[in-house]
Amino acid sequence: MPGAPRSKRCQRCRQRKIKCDETWPCCTPCQRANSPCSGPSNTIRFIHDDNHYDHEIRPETSLHKKGRLGGGGLVAKKSQQYSNGSSFHCLQVPQEPRPNPTTVADRVALRFVSYLEKDAFRELLSSVGYTKIFPCRLGGSPVLRDCVAFFCSVWANFRRGVQLIDRNVYDKALKTLGSALNDPQEWRKSETLAAVTLMERFELLFDARRKYHRSMHGKGVYSLMKKRGPPNPDDELDVYLALENKETVVSLLVVERGENFYLTPRWYSVLAKALDGGLYGASTHRVYIYRLDLWFSCWPELVHEMRSVQAGTDLGSLDRALSLYHRILDMDAEIEVLGGGIISDFQKAGLIEEVSSPTSITESRYFFANIEAQRCMGIYLSIAIILNRMMCHLGEFLGQGEKATLEKDYKRLCYQTWMCLPNINRLGPLSRVLFVVMLYLSYEGADEAQTAYLFEWLVQTDENRDRLPKTPNEVKEMALLASRAITGRGSFATGGP
Repeated sequence: MPGAPRSKRCQRCRQRKIKCDETWPCCTPCQRANSPCSGPSNTIRFIHDDNHYDHEIRPETSLHKKGRLGGGGLVAKKSQQYSNGSSFHCLQVPQEPRPNPTTVADRVALRFVSYLEKDAFRELLSSVGYTKIFPCRLGGSPVLRDCVAFFCSVWANFRRGVQLIDRNVYDKALKTLGSALNDPQEWRKSETLAAVTLMERFELLFDARRKYHRSMHGKGVYSLMKKRGPPNPDDELDVYLALENKETVVSLLVVERGENFYLTPRWYSVLAKALDGGLYGASTHRVYIYRLDLWFSCWPELVHEMRSVQAGTDLGSLDRALSLYHRILDMDAEIEVLGGGIISDFQKAGLIEEVSSPTSITESRYFFANIEAQRCMGIYLSIAIILNRMMCHLGEFLGQGEKATLEKDYKRLCYQTWMCLPNINRLGPLSRVLFVVMLYLSYEGADEAQTAYLFEWLVQTDENRDRLPKTPNEVKEMALLASRAITGRGSFATGGP
């Protein structure tokens, strides 16, 4: 039975299955294509009634109930009965007129919202706390508007398989960003930090030209956050940016020494209070992610202390190593309670399940009902593996500890990591980039067959970025070096693509 249409797309946009912004008399896609626009489609449809009602449809009948035909209630425009008992009814979906985008900010917002609602990347985008706030902030912030427009442009070019960067859009975003950072008022605004954050995300996901383990925009995020100070608890965007950028900041500090302001009482109290207060109505699952991530803000300090201990040869270094060993031992027990408890809650709620997967290297895989559950599992496994590798190394350094038990635990954590991979694949190549570090950490526990599987997974992830070496042995060596570096057992490479 034909139903009533849900949109007023013109005929050209409907045939090509593209988004129509409904700016009559000529929509933007038709205007760009220099093609005549048919205007809005007729929202009236004739629907045959097989039930042979002997009365006219009224608002209280079942056909008018929400969700029966289309997204909302139907309005009866005309009804007619025939002598043979059949009938027809002319129904229309009541629609509020969509506001025409009258400004550049409106058009950028509509485009960004379409990605959040319909795009294949929507699940990951919508899981990031600040993205839902962007559309309503674009009108008052040229810098955020231009950076969001650039991000949308790159994502659209990526999907079409053409050159990623439109130099005009990119140069405009950088110019507006530079002006905002130099303005005595604009640099203080959360919208400016959001723009810098978006440029850093672009660099991580798309740009294949940055130097190894170096990120210009990542350093920009760190320096701007340090300069601005703790987030304003009354600004939802500011708090979300502080929580989401924590990973960017601590990852930079693992590579390069610097002040870790997340460990200061001012910063920690603001973020902890926001999480305890429900985080502006955020879901419990999202709060779990931030709470688990914030707990491990000390990661850079652990790494640098590990390196300092290994560099020392006096008795003092042995005392520091012993103290660090017991500290990490306590943290390992704590993460099992905190992280293991969160994962257990997800499993009890049916959001994480272990299912059979004969084609997987583990012969089973995790099913995640939402991306929040997957992010929590990824953070928990990464933290647990980092602490495990540190304990194992310090135990050998001190000549104590149960290495066999630690290696057994490490192998178990590696299997759990690999059980996540099939579900990560579902998110697409860009989303897989965000889980690469977790995979590097598991490389030491892989046998020959598992190493080959991990190599293929990384090659698929790197298909559009071209950063990895070309042979399995070179990729393995790079992954092992990265794993040792982020656990404080080695140093980062100083060169590379």
